[in-house]
Amino acid sequence: MLKNISSILFRIICKRVEGFLSFTDMKSSDYLLGIIDVEKRDINQALIRIWLILQDLEKSFSTQRTIVEAQKANEAESLELQEFLQAEKVTLTDSLKDMEQEVSILSHYAVREQFFFF
Repeated sequence: MLKNISSILFRIICKRVEGFLSFTDMKSSDYLLGIIDVEKRDINQALIRIWLILQDLEKSFSTQRTIVEAQKANEAESLELQEFLQAEKVTLTDSLKDMEQEVSILSHYAVREQFFFF
């Protein structure tokens, strides 16, 4: 990728130089070579900055992937917990109904026995 960027920038510089050469004579070629050297240095510095930015971007993507994976794991765990809690709620509801029926039956027997003792 950096080679592509470098070659594109080099072509742009060459077109600038070619256009400039058509308006100047050969005596200015040393001056143009100096310009080319400066442009090459600027391109190399730009490429280094681009490379550093790409490295940062790759780190960011890696971090983002890690966060997304963690989020998926958390969501799966949350869903599991919700299912467990729902099952526990049903069990507790059934147990409560059974206990209410048992209390009702025992209350009924207690009332009957009190009635027979008097």
